[in-house]
Amino acid sequence: MECKIVSGSVLLCETVLDTTAEQPVDAEFTLPDYCPDIGRILKCRALPHITVKECVGEAIRIEGVTRLDVIYQEGCEGCGKNVRCCRYELPFAASIPAAGCGEGAKVSARVRVDYVNCRASSQRRVDIHGAFTLHVKASVSKQYDVISGAEGAGVHTRTQPVAADQFAGRAQSSFTVSEALELAQGKPPISSVIRSEAVINVIECKPIANKLILKGEAVLEVVYCTDTGTRPESMEYVIPFNQFIDLSGVDDSCLLDCAAEAKAVTISLRTDSDGEYRRLQADIAAEADIKAYRRTTLPVVRDAYSTECELELERKYITAEQFAGQQSGRCMAGGLLETPREISEVLDAWCEVTSVSGEAKGGRAAINGNMMVCAIVRLADGDCEYLEKSCPFDSDASLPAGVEEAAECRMEVNARVRNCTCTLSGASKVDMRAETEYSAAVYCGEQLGCVTSIKPDESRKKSGEERPALVIYCADSGEELWSIAREFNTTVECIMEDNDLDGEQLSESRLLLISAK
Repeated sequence: MECKIVSGSVLLCETVLDTTAEQPVDAEFTLPDYCPDIGRILKCRALPHITVKECVGEAIRIEGVTRLDVIYQEGCEGCGKNVRCCRYELPFAASIPAAGCGEGAKVSARVRVDYVNCRASSQRRVDIHGAFTLHVKASVSKQYDVISGAEGAGVHTRTQPVAADQFAGRAQSSFTVSEALELAQGKPPISSVIRSEAVINVIECKPIANKLILKGEAVLEVVYCTDTGTRPESMEYVIPFNQFIDLSGVDDSCLLDCAAEAKAVTISLRTDSDGEYRRLQADIAAEADIKAYRRTTLPVVRDAYSTECELELERKYITAEQFAGQQSGRCMAGGLLETPREISEVLDAWCEVTSVSGEAKGGRAAINGNMMVCAIVRLADGDCEYLEKSCPFDSDASLPAGVEEAAECRMEVNARVRNCTCTLSGASKVDMRAETEYSAAVYCGEQLGCVTSIKPDESRKKSGEERPALVIYCADSGEELWSIAREFNTTVECIMEDNDLDGEQLSESRLLLISAK
């Protein structure tokens, strides 16, 4: 009894590891000679930057550098209580168990700073303790063999066309955006950099044969102190870039899920012809993570039976997803920073996203997150103070076109602060407002139970003598003919022909005539 199987395959991207690991931050160091003495520490910022993430044997190896920015009020005799910054780099390494990932796994990792405590043990020495959390994911491409049909041995199959995005590949590319920059005319020379931040804006990500073209711009903000004034100065630069990224198998028919972000900023000061620090070399470490998909539709056997014998079926659940597109938007958020002392001016202000997530609700994309609003202010008595507050933000947007309201969706969300403004509100309050920009990659799909093996059991043949020639069956509204045909060992086509039906699901209760096959 021969049964010919028609099979196919689909390549899917599957997450095999999703875990977190805490990493300590412990450092003790002396200020370099060019830094003034510490009067009072205002803020210590820990900025971890991952440089290596890879599968090695049965573990994932993570390496990187934590940049520690100690922002303080200078305390040397005769100083003007100006704001200064001392930077120190602390390497870190972690090994995370990852049995079964394999050398070909693609690893993504993010960091979330949990806390940082900083104290000055003297005017020249700093002691720092803290921790940050590594959020690590690993994914692999897996090929699933599925049955799309069967012929012979009286086998009948219930086949469903499944729309799925076949995984075409993933590229993770680290690159550096470098540029020689100058201060704008009229700006005073740089004494030292207090804060530098960068964001990456992707303008275009285009696939060609086995390559990706990534076009964008890095928006860089540099806040610095001078030797001539007590208030920090700031500059903003827009640096365009183009990157060619290798990705075997990709072409212009592929859909791309592209995310890019700045990981670290290095500013090196340069003198001009007058010997003043009016030039700077900016090196922005960035990373692009691009997943490519190819749209396809596969006929998949969901169920099977034979009118001649019993079948041995093997089933497997697979998640068939489609990349529905990226949904972006902006929202405003902010908060009020307060201090019991009178504020004379705001020296610096910034905002940073600390968490963000998204989910589909009622056909809409709901984005929720938190940001930290931060400010350094000068008080009426000349002292400086650091203020911060955690503020929630949320946004509601439509899902990408073509996403049905009932579809099961998941979202991978990135968010960053686009701009930040502050105003003095009364004598001791700072009103902070930030425009947050988010991008959500939307995936829709479902888990499908697929038949992966069909084997006729010749030892358990079905005998037509056990069945009456005609059965009258009372069917309920909504009942499917497939279930009825399987129960009475006939075919859907026979039931439709005997009862003059034009659909495989009954719209109302009725009596059916079922003849023996």
